[in-house]
Amino acid sequence: MSGHLVLTGLSGAGKSTVGRLLASEIGAPFVDLDARIVERAGLGVGSIFEKLGEAHFRKLEQQALRDALAETSSQVIATGGGTLANEASRALALAQSVVVWLQVSPQSAAARCAVSEERPMISSSGDPADALQQLLTRREAAYAEAHVVVDTDGKSAAQVAEAVRVAVARRSAQRPEDS
Repeated sequence: MSGHLVLTGLSGAGKSTVGRLLASEIGAPFVDLDARIVERAGLGVGSIFEKLGEAHFRKLEQQALRDALAETSSQVIATGGGTLANEASRALALAQSVVVWLQVSPQSAAARCAVSEERPMISSSGDPADALQQLLTRREAAYAEAHVVVDTDGKSAAQVAEAVRVAVARRSAQRPEDS
């Protein structure tokens, strides 16, 4: 892999799990944007939302993405579910990496992820699948701009990682100037 690989999609799509697997398999560093934000802010994601607001969190998120993409060595970067819903962040990622949408149904995503304060966009709803469907409706057009789309429903993390590797390699072979 040459260049950064950015994983996007709903909570529960497997961005962090698949990202760690991919990074390990290809020998690249793994960056979890949410973990980087928590480390820098000294607060959990839920606490940032609660105490400082979503707008502040999105600013921290955009800066974390900008910093990760500024690294010279290729990395696998797991974004938060809303990172690329921000037009500036999406444009940055699309210009400086290969963006992969890990597509998942809201029902599968809800079954995969525990509702916690670290998932504030879904924890405030009584029905996680409904909250995820609403998020998908708002974010789907942004996700669809990804260079590569990989369906994750019914697949293990290892199967998704393999599908990402194959899809990215196929894209690189077709468009070597973008790799």
